[in-house]
Amino acid sequence: MEFRKKGVFLDQAKEPALSRPIAHYVFPKMVYLRLPQRAVFQRGDQVRIDEPAFTVGNQAVFSPIDAEVEDILTPSFDNEHTYAVLRNTVTPTQRQIMKKNDEETVEPERIIAYAKKCSVVDDLDGEFLYRKLEQAQDKRKLVVVGNAIDDQPMISNHMGPLFKLTAEAAGGLRLAQKALGAAEICFAIYGEIGSSDQRIPKELEKIPVVRMKGRYPARPRLEQEIGKKYPGMRVVSISSNTLIHLYRAVVYEKPHSSLFLTVAGDAIANPGNVEVALGTPVGEVLRFCGLAREPHRLITRGTMAGYRLTDTQTPVSFGMNCLIADAKDGRRTHYECIGCGRCVKACPAGINPYLAYRYITGKNQRYQQLGLERCTKCGLCSYICPSNIDVASYIQTVLGEDLPQKGEESV
Repeated sequence: MEFRKKGVFLDQAKEPALSRPIAHYVFPKMVYLRLPQRAVFQRGDQVRIDEPAFTVGNQAVFSPIDAEVEDILTPSFDNEHTYAVLRNTVTPTQRQIMKKNDEETVEPERIIAYAKKCSVVDDLDGEFLYRKLEQAQDKRKLVVVGNAIDDQPMISNHMGPLFKLTAEAAGGLRLAQKALGAAEICFAIYGEIGSSDQRIPKELEKIPVVRMKGRYPARPRLEQEIGKKYPGMRVVSISSNTLIHLYRAVVYEKPHSSLFLTVAGDAIANPGNVEVALGTPVGEVLRFCGLAREPHRLITRGTMAGYRLTDTQTPVSFGMNCLIADAKDGRRTHYECIGCGRCVKACPAGINPYLAYRYITGKNQRYQQLGLERCTKCGLCSYICPSNIDVASYIQTVLGEDLPQKGEESV
């Protein structure tokens, strides 16, 4: 399917977050750690930073801080699970992390083993990286792509770390190449970055950069664009941020216990890209960046395809890529559908959002014949609608995927 002819050109507005150095908030005052069904903690227990707190299945779950278990509770943001509230017990300092392995000599099988040991997760799809690497091992020609395509307005949580932590991202990409025996590697970046002074180079650390151009959404076009540059090769896409964590896992044996978020919006005093410990309440992240005014709307997962957060105790977790705090509420008056067809023309997946909305609201099961499984979850149908109908939420409701979690609601 040809995606380039569909979609919309959007004002990206990625500054000033993109140009600023990466801020680090990896030693928060407290974190929430979701627990398995069986009890693993009691109040007063001690946990150590970057040491396994417990396992789920055969995968270790690490504590991001040195902490005491302050409480075990079912919180307001998620009444279906139990969490341990970990209170930081040490003065926040940047620990000196010692190099343990040489990335030049580490064996391919050890790279995958370190990815598993350190629970490295691809933040683009939530999949454990070691599984993705194991499944991609075959004799076909591979090109491994460091995916830094931030195509939603205001969001630069992949592009920013790639430009500021280039050596780690490039090192992780070369480690992934070695683990897979891939013939080629490259980075993919969305080239439409508006008025930013940031220039996208042709290479980073001597690794080619493929600049994605054109309309939003760009991510669905990744394989098409890479296929033009590397014809006949299978594409393995890995988040550029995940490559940073892979590098740290292999070289320093550092568990994946943080995420990169874009924190921006007119309520934020110091917008930027921030590395945040997993489990940190989002309200604490907002205070770290500074509030210029009281936010009335807080968005996560993107300005186009995201959700409103309704509880600032909600912890930072995989799937989040931003915290956009707006002083204005941003709610729009909804009107009846006028059948204009703009959503049909904009849809990059070639489905018919207009008919889907009519069938879903009319409780007509014929929406199942519209190929809604091809939905890219870009949110364009809601964005383009002159009646301000949140068409995308109706589609996601029937698909049962990527629905708002506890503490979230549709934008």
